[in-house]
Amino acid sequence: MNVRARTHWTTAWAMLLALIAATAAGASDFRGLSWGASKAEVRRVEKHPLHHDLENELAYWNFELGGVAAGLVYTFEEGKLIRAHFVSRSPEGDAAGKLADFRVWKALFDEHFGSPSEEEWIWADGVERGEGERVLDSLTSGLAKAVARWEVGHTAVELVIAGGEGRIQTVRAVYQPK
Repeated sequence: MNVRARTHWTTAWAMLLALIAATAAGASDFRGLSWGASKAEVRRVEKHPLHHDLENELAYWNFELGGVAAGLVYTFEEGKLIRAHFVSRSPEGDAAGKLADFRVWKALFDEHFGSPSEEEWIWADGVERGEGERVLDSLTSGLAKAVARWEVGHTAVELVIAGGEGRIQTVRAVYQPK
């Protein structure tokens, strides 16, 4: 593993360990914040450059999680933090890269959170299959999506990859209260 890759893994592990430690200690639910925090509290805690500030959303775009370029979006309802998610920033047309991002995050989360409480492939036609050889075709056609879920303290974590229209449309890790 090269120095850059080791640095990315070290940073990702530190972020996840901080989340786990803070949650276990009851100090926070996500990145030093409790669910219900205000936008001002998020701005005080978040040290990355702000990408955008909308009425119900704050986004920070300069993250790397496990070596994967990512954005972080905080969602608010009635001024209170209700959800946060990391989203892969691999190029839009790079389906193989997005699948690789999903697999990196899945391995990272398994390492830090343990086995998921739920893990499934969801098929649009209702016929169950395994991940199989044609996973990219299944994902980009919209025939399938994959979901893994963990519970960490007061937080539910859901990792999703889904597509359609010939591309992977999303790879995201959603954090929200249980």
